Amino acid sequence: PPNSADVAVVLMGNNEVVGPYGPGTFNQNFLSSLSAIRGLQALKRTRLWQLLDSSLTDVRASDAKADLEWQGMQMFVDNGVAENDPRMAFVYEHYEQNLRDIIATLNAKGMHVVLSTVPVNLRQSAPFLSINAEDLSESDEDRLGGLRERAANEANRNRWREAQELLEQALLIDPGYADTHFQLATSLERQGDYARARRHFERALDLDGLRFRADTKINTIIERVARDYDEADLSFVHGLKAFDRASAPYAPGWDLLVEHVHYDFDGNAILARSFARAIAEHLLPREAPTKAPTLLSSQEVAARIGFPNHETIENIKNLQGMAAQPPFPGQSNYQDYLDFLASRLASVTAEVGAPEDAVRRRQQVLIEGTADWKLHFEMAALARHLKNTQAQYYHLDQLFDLYPHNRESYINLATLLSQDGRWSEVIPLLERSLKYTRGRDEPTVEAIGWLGTANLRVGNSKEATELLLSIPKEYPDQIGMSLRAYGNLIKHSVDTGNTEATKQYLSEVQRYADDMIASGNSARYPRLNSRMAQLMTMGGNKAAATTWRQRP
Repeated sequence: PPNSADVAVVLMGNNEVVGPYGPGTFNQNFLSSLSAIRGLQALKRTRLWQLLDSSLTDVRASDAKADLEWQGMQMFVDNGVAENDPRMAFVYEHYEQNLRDIIATLNAKGMHVVLSTVPVNLRQSAPFLSINAEDLSESDEDRLGGLRERAANEANRNRWREAQELLEQALLIDPGYADTHFQLATSLERQGDYARARRHFERALDLDGLRFRADTKINTIIERVARDYDEADLSFVHGLKAFDRASAPYAPGWDLLVEHVHYDFDGNAILARSFARAIAEHLLPREAPTKAPTLLSSQEVAARIGFPNHETIENIKNLQGMAAQPPFPGQSNYQDYLDFLASRLASVTAEVGAPEDAVRRRQQVLIEGTADWKLHFEMAALARHLKNTQAQYYHLDQLFDLYPHNRESYINLATLLSQDGRWSEVIPLLERSLKYTRGRDEPTVEAIGWLGTANLRVGNSKEATELLLSIPKEYPDQIGMSLRAYGNLIKHSVDTGNTEATKQYLSEVQRYADDMIASGNSARYPRLNSRMAQLMTMGGNKAAATTWRQRP
């Protein structure tokens, strides 16, 4: 809404090619038009889309948007896009127009925009896909293979000058092979030639056929767009150069990022300080003394937010799981990345220690009253682990005073209250949590289902029934939650002796399950038959339960 914020920070540029409307995913004969993309997005937000869905088979065949949520990066492995692919012109054109439109929209809403270039991992994220030149002869391919193999052997012996010479010969034959540039950059860096190394790291980035990272052209567009706006409307932050200064003399790598694009604590701290300075300079009165704002050090920030913590450990473990999937194993420095994650996990685990240790370390910040809401979030989680209910309530109350806009906080307090049987207090928390689901179906349906249960517990049967039945009606693809909603209704009708309602719900859930099978959606929920058998048994229909158990 208008005037809802003073400042908006824009940091965007990764996944412009491999996103749902990029050439790494979509049929560009249809989506080379930005207006077509926006029209499709608008259509998908309407109920009309559901009616048209079955007739748009040509679009659906190349529409990977839904798949993005569950296949992850590996779905793009077979969809490399070369630097000279003509579709890239549309990517850059669409990106620039979208960026300008976002800035215009935010300015029109009364917000000053802080726009930043996008730092990525240059030094230690090898290209995900290197594409050979199309016109190579068989003899060229053989020679290239020999040169690259010999260069790798020399590098393994720390003979960097020799490796450099071999890689330079390889580039004379195939100058567009991304990993050759990456290996050459590494060889130059090891010899202290950081400027030339940087240039080849950037070429490796621009030539990477799996374009997850913002390339040099994206960042050039950001700088060009920023120059077109008055300082009253936009502040430009060169995040890229801030990372360069922090990593010097090297290019940014695992010192500031945890993989190819996501920043670690130090990387986020650099950007946060840059954004904070830009915001302060905009908000401070023009007549105020031109003194740089005093910012917290990284150590002070870490203490206030409770970093690192047990969530940090889980995040690293998640990265290890992600790294086991394509395209990461295809990187030439893959083993180095695995070693980096293992080392980071060991050091963070040792630093965090046991839950009791973490609680003791946080006490001083809590006593001083300078704790960020995230520290109270962590303390509530630790209190739950230590089975300290009173401490859980205390830290959740403190958290809401500091930041009442986090969905997980509402869910955690609702969980605690429900365990204590305080269902009437659970309902408003769940209703507020719906404001922070960010349009995601799964958390939305989870809250609606829980709201239905809570209303049943306090005797609001009519409202509970409407909430629970809305799940299979509005979110039929959420099969597990839809069956759970029917399960709650069936159990309630059985417990209250309402046999007519029981029959009705059993009939409705069978129709729903049959629809899921007919549409093919049941393939995403392999427990459908066993879950249906349980629901039939709960409702007293043993014959139907047997039928569902025996279904293939």
